[in-house]
Amino acid sequence: VADFIFQTTFFVAAVALDEQRLSSGRLAAAPCIKVSSERHAKWSMTKMSTRAHESVLKHSEQAFHHLTKSPARVAVLFVYTVLAVLSAWSAYGIPVGLQVQDLLPANSLLREFSDKSLVLFPEQSSLVQIYVQHEPLIPSLGSLRLSDTGSVNQLQKLYGGLAASSFVRTGMSPLWLPAYEDYLKREGLPPADGRVDLEHLANFLASDTGAALQQLGAVVLQEDGKLGGTVLGVIAEDYGPNSMLSLRATVKASGLEDAAFAYGRDDIFLEQDAIVLSYTVASLAAVIGSVLLVVFLLSAHLGFILIAFLCVISCCVGMFGWMALTATKLNSLSIIPLLLSIGLCIDYCTHVVHAFLHARGSSRSRVIQAMQDRALPVANGGISTAVSMIVLGFSGSIVMITFFKMMMGVVLVGLFHALLVLPVCLSFWPESICKEATLTEPVSWPMPVIFGQETPPGAAVEEGS
Repeated sequence: VADFIFQTTFFVAAVALDEQRLSSGRLAAAPCIKVSSERHAKWSMTKMSTRAHESVLKHSEQAFHHLTKSPARVAVLFVYTVLAVLSAWSAYGIPVGLQVQDLLPANSLLREFSDKSLVLFPEQSSLVQIYVQHEPLIPSLGSLRLSDTGSVNQLQKLYGGLAASSFVRTGMSPLWLPAYEDYLKREGLPPADGRVDLEHLANFLASDTGAALQQLGAVVLQEDGKLGGTVLGVIAEDYGPNSMLSLRATVKASGLEDAAFAYGRDDIFLEQDAIVLSYTVASLAAVIGSVLLVVFLLSAHLGFILIAFLCVISCCVGMFGWMALTATKLNSLSIIPLLLSIGLCIDYCTHVVHAFLHARGSSRSRVIQAMQDRALPVANGGISTAVSMIVLGFSGSIVMITFFKMMMGVVLVGLFHALLVLPVCLSFWPESICKEATLTEPVSWPMPVIFGQETPPGAAVEEGS
């Protein structure tokens, strides 16, 4: 919304002022200097630049004619088919996730320590703690009252479920219940029958065994000496998003509800990795739907909408192939430019499609006209975008590097579709449909009217304009 307001106010005003500058014959670098039209034309385009411009137009026109011939069309479609198949196949193998060490500066000591640790210990274990609250230390959580019947069985069920998990192969911290049972036997007290006597528990926690459990971090005591919570430490191997979800499901299956929760050091990243795939699909669907809605509102042309839809889907597949080619992981850093690529890639294609539907004649002649009108401006837009992103490639931050690689992919994929694939496909447009697929010309407002100047002779303005 802010960008739209900016473009419709400041940007339009700047364009209007620049048009007034051009009409008055003032220089762009120094608007206070006014020159004659002959001198302005001489300064603006030399003979050398004129020759270069004419040469580019001549060679590009020849290339557009060759592009609509059978050999070039077969070659483009063959290359496109191979790339599309490889991109679709590689999309299933794109790595997902954001590692902690990736966020560290490349030349920092922490990054060096992390890299060497991975070399020495490729299968590092992660410590995950499960906290069970007995007293309301955290008001937002529930509490497992040990004096309630069945509380002991729930703790034992949780401990047994964690011990049986496939990723817990190294070990777990001890549960205080067996030591508490031994204490009751030594003191000649009745055993805990599904519940805990709070007075006996307080005496147990005050003993040497209770102090040792507290030092191990197996229990959390309140200031008054009461047991506030139980902590179960799990040494998990190859701890990832699936292991995190499995562990949380085990905690939930114990029946403790919100009185227990699991926490690991890397959970903040693993939570992103666990939802990034579904979030990407949902976000891409929403962005594609929004783009098609805008195309429909601005064109109201079913053929235009169909072509835009196919271009968006093809560009999406191409971007996934580019991510696999550049070893870019799907994570919270790459998903942002991935979503941006939908709007940027379709921007390149819609210019060509719009010019094609406005042209006259056969499908091949329409393609040539469309490319003559829009190919160079579209190419200039893509190249300028790529040039503006080059500086990010020299950054040492993974954020900038990821954005640089993704934006380079946007330019390459977008221009490949707009300047090669799309014109070739449009050249196969049936001639019978071509006669009915022409867009009506929009109402053109004379430029002098927009900028508040008098209408030149012969330029009539429609009534009600």
